Amino acid sequence: MLSPQKLTSLAVLAVAAFVLSLAPAAFAADSAPDWLRAAAQEKLPDYDKDAVAVVLLDEVQNTVRPNGEVDVRHRAAVRLLRPESRRGYGSISVDFDKDTKIDYLKAWTIESNGREIAVAEKEAIEHGFLSDIEYVDTRVKTLSFPEANPGSVVGYEYVQRQRPYVFEDSWYFQDEVPVKTARFILDLPPGWEFSTTWFNHPDEKPQNGANQYTWELHDLAAVDVESGMPSWRTVAGWAGVKYFPSDPKLRAKSSGSWRDIGIWYGGLTESSRVASPQIKQKTAELTAGMSDPLQKIRTLTEYVQKNIRYMAVEIGIGGYQPHPAAEVFAHQFGDCKDKATLLSSMLHEIGIESYYMAVDTKRGRLHPTYPSVYMNHMILAIQLPDAIPDGALWTVVHDPKLGRLLIFDPTNEYVPLGYLPWYLQASYGLVMGPDGGQLVSTPLLPPATNRMLRTAKFAVAPAGDLVGDVQELEWGAPASSEREEFLEALPPSARRFLISS
Repeated sequence: MLSPQKLTSLAVLAVAAFVLSLAPAAFAADSAPDWLRAAAQEKLPDYDKDAVAVVLLDEVQNTVRPNGEVDVRHRAAVRLLRPESRRGYGSISVDFDKDTKIDYLKAWTIESNGREIAVAEKEAIEHGFLSDIEYVDTRVKTLSFPEANPGSVVGYEYVQRQRPYVFEDSWYFQDEVPVKTARFILDLPPGWEFSTTWFNHPDEKPQNGANQYTWELHDLAAVDVESGMPSWRTVAGWAGVKYFPSDPKLRAKSSGSWRDIGIWYGGLTESSRVASPQIKQKTAELTAGMSDPLQKIRTLTEYVQKNIRYMAVEIGIGGYQPHPAAEVFAHQFGDCKDKATLLSSMLHEIGIESYYMAVDTKRGRLHPTYPSVYMNHMILAIQLPDAIPDGALWTVVHDPKLGRLLIFDPTNEYVPLGYLPWYLQASYGLVMGPDGGQLVSTPLLPPATNRMLRTAKFAVAPAGDLVGDVQELEWGAPASSEREEFLEALPPSARRFLISS
């Protein structure tokens, strides 16, 4: 999984909220900063009755140092309108790891009667990720706002010192609640350049200072979240910001094109797919006696899907860089990019080449016009030999440079070769080819692939009862959904699932 910034999981936030509820109150009266007081005194228009809160100020200032480190200062002020606002705005969580340090963290509440209460970093609850399928070195500090009641204004400020792997940022200025003022400030060293790309919002020009650039937006409407809609981030306004250093040694961290990203990723994975003697032996065992290349491919893809357990161990650059194929095979577990690595290594042993393909499981977050490393999943583009016809392989794409590519997800064990999970269809993926990255459209499977055939045989018993059997045969998305539901169910539930069907 590609994770430029590893975000706190829902499981962690739930545990943190529970821990915070047990923590004794240790809040002290302390003066709120002038910027928070000014935001709290702003006159606001009448908002929709369903609005639970209003973001009065959301300010991010990125100060880039000549050595490539970035100081990120984030200030925010939120007026709470309804009790439900505590769920989303009752605390602030800031992550850190070996490449990201927290230099400052503080939070305040200004109650409706004007009383000001502060909490400092020493009062934060520190926690990590709690998951049986993921281990990362990221940790989180969470501060709970005191007296976070309707009518109060809560605010926070933190400063992180980051050592980014790539010079790229995303400024998300629109939210699920109205935003009064959003501001992004960029401080660059002399000689550095930048570019901005705007999405779901008209382009805005910055106010220029001495190597400082400021964008400011006002009165942004809330994103109307509906049931069943795509990720709300895909329709919200945001801007992508890239930095281009003057130092050639740092330039490799700038992604100006899809090709650049592919070259960078190729450097990270140059030796990852080297097959160990054990991989060679296992591949030979699995494909022994087979002459049909497609049968060999199916056998290897099924092996990696069903036998390599999903377990993500991402420490530092491990959010981007896969573990070597030999390690993945030896331990029999890995994350999406690890499984793609092992499968690619095994395919190479039978004479089939393949390429990493970075995708995003949230359709609409990857934009063809904005080369970005912000993708969250890795699959494989398998180069099909001429001897293998497309046939029932519904996920074949024809690329003028790389030839016929069979798109396959080694992680999703419920979707077989020739099909693609619904959330990856009609989107884009970055194929890491031999000459760099190349953006490829993923196919939309035809309606005929999503079918259900129901047959029944009935007979009238001597007593007059109607008895018989009903059988269902499914293909495509319905089949993968049913397969997952059945295989994930415990034995008693699985039996009920079959009976109810």
